[in-house]
Amino acid sequence: MQGVKIYLELHCSPYLQDVIFISMDDELMKKLWSEFARRGGDARASALSAKRRKEIAIKASKAAAKARTRAAKERKRSQSEKFSK
Repeated sequence: MQGVKIYLELHCSPYLQDVIFISMDDELMKKLWSEFARRGGDARASALSAKRRKEIAIKASKAAAKARTRAAKERKRSQSEKFSK
């Protein structure tokens, strides 16, 4: 399955009301959704300026650091409660 590219085009028409179900194995579905996500990320990155991408990255980094700090404090608090009993 390596090296196989999947091109899926969806055409919406008011005259076409049918739904088509395609059966695929899980590995193929993962590859398909991964390709969609990659294309979406590429499109978003090309639409944003370098300054805006940097702002988004900094904001995400600060949020991750805050979450790590919060989790560490919670672990410390639960350990101290465990030993104080």
